Amino acid sequence: MPANKRTPQDERSAATRSKLIEGAYSILRENGHAGFRLSDIATRTGISRGGLLHHYRSKDELIAAVFEHILDSMERETRSALKAAGDNQLLGELVAAAQRRFFGDPYRILLDILTASAEDSPVRTVQRTYCAPENRTARMEWAERIADRKSTRLNSSHT
Repeated sequence: MPANKRTPQDERSAATRSKLIEGAYSILRENGHAGFRLSDIATRTGISRGGLLHHYRSKDELIAAVFEHILDSMERETRSALKAAGDNQLLGELVAAAQRRFFGDPYRILLDILTASAEDSPVRTVQRTYCAPENRTARMEWAERIADRKSTRLNSSHT
């Protein structure tokens, strides 16, 4: 079987992991990190504690998966907004994207997770990966687009 072909078991496993992440996100949104219990996730998702631990070996691993899921979603949304923004609406779209990113539940949950996570936790590993110089974040793409727009305006005003 080719390495990139998914099997029905792989698909079921991915669906279960997604269900666990969504359930954990809901619990974090409602109760915060301090009120996060694996038993609540099992109850919410209908997945046994053993099944949960089969996919995520610890509470910290599940929380890191939620953290990464939120970051990925925020990056996708921000990149989508950048792609859709016309040059004349670029700054307005940037402000709107920043408001969506920093004033909603996802960002509040990220902050809660970060403040509760030890330096050697799986969450910090995800954070370091996202902050690594080789990882192009959406904010870099916004900055480049704005700089390109400014450069184009300056060049056109000198001609």
